[in-house]
Amino acid sequence: MDTWDVTHDTPTPVLERCHSCIASLKAIRSVLSSSSSKSHLSPGQVNEELERLSLWMGNIGALHEPGSPLSMESRLREAQDVLSHIQKLLRDVDEVAGERKYPFIMYDYHTDSPFR
Repeated sequence: MDTWDVTHDTPTPVLERCHSCIASLKAIRSVLSSSSSKSHLSPGQVNEELERLSLWMGNIGALHEPGSPLSMESRLREAQDVLSHIQKLLRDVDEVAGERKYPFIMYDYHTDSPFR
């Protein structure tokens, strides 16, 4: 997924990307918490990263609406290269977390159903 909204030819707002990252990490934590299968990640480790990311997002103003003077877009209006880099990093986190949401669930391909 690209960082640009193709329908409007504008970058995906930082706030939207942050909410997506948070939702993906929460989904991973939930799957790990309810799964009895072994994983190299624990729900606590994912929760720690979720808390760190949320704190970072709050500290830099990433959770403000794009039109707000406190938003990343407003604060970095004169530093588009920095804003683009932050958007890329958030996109990467979002993509990796999105790819990791469901591999913790094993499938029985004979019955086409998940098992844990």
